[in-house]
Amino acid sequence: MIVYVESNFVLELARQQEEAADADEILRLAESGRITLIFPAIATSEPLSTLQYYGLERKKLVELMQREFRELGRLQPHKSLVALLQPLGQTLLSVERGEMDVLESTIERLLNAGTSVPMTSGVFGEARTFSKALGLSLQDAIVYASVLQDLRARDPAVEKCFISRNPKDFDDPSITGELKKYGCRYIARFRDGLSFIKSRSA
Repeated sequence: MIVYVESNFVLELARQQEEAADADEILRLAESGRITLIFPAIATSEPLSTLQYYGLERKKLVELMQREFRELGRLQPHKSLVALLQPLGQTLLSVERGEMDVLESTIERLLNAGTSVPMTSGVFGEARTFSKALGLSLQDAIVYASVLQDLRARDPAVEKCFISRNPKDFDDPSITGELKKYGCRYIARFRDGLSFIKSRSA
């Protein structure tokens, strides 16, 4: 079976979100050679900028907190409260470091276990068309164009699925219908995707 994933698969693992265990099992199936895992090249770069963005937002929050702590620290009734809350800033900043470590490890595993669909002028050109025609962000259009690019080169008889926790954009009849032409099913949850994979490999 061929399984397509994208950036949110990587982020699910890096941030240990609610379906991280299911995503990890899918990755383990690829590592053991039981499935063929394919992902757009953008799936290894977009999560890096996403975590960096979250990190910058936390830094801004910590700066505001530290400013408020300094003001409260001048007031006798609140000195003990400031001492109690002061370490919270460093704890928040450490979240980014931890997530980034897991992200780097996840990307390394993905590159070793899966196959990347390269960003080509053809993929990018088609993505621009999809972005306008389907109302997708350029990033999501690149994902969709990358999946289609690979699907066209595959045997339509081989079972395939595309798993992405982004149904708002991908669970569209024009997209799911096009995927079906190549024997590919869209699945909106990693948990459901894992169940589907297991049901076909049992």
